[in-house]
Amino acid sequence: MPKILIIDDEPDLRLALAATLEDHGYEVVEGRDGSEALELAVRHAPDAIFLDVNMPVLDGTAALEIL
Repeated sequence: MPKILIIDDEPDLRLALAATLEDHGYEVVEGRDGSEALELAVRHAPDAIFLDVNMPVLDGTAALEIL
């Protein structure tokens, strides 16, 4: 089963996207900010990442550069 990492500081958006992806057979891992994205990407090795740009702690652009 493909694994998708969702990183967004808006819980409602994460929930909606996760529900849709799970309904289509994807395994979903969720995080709240860019620093969590880095940790989860290493731990779970997702097949794809949905990464919000405007987030606290570490924004999506900085997280993407590190990834």
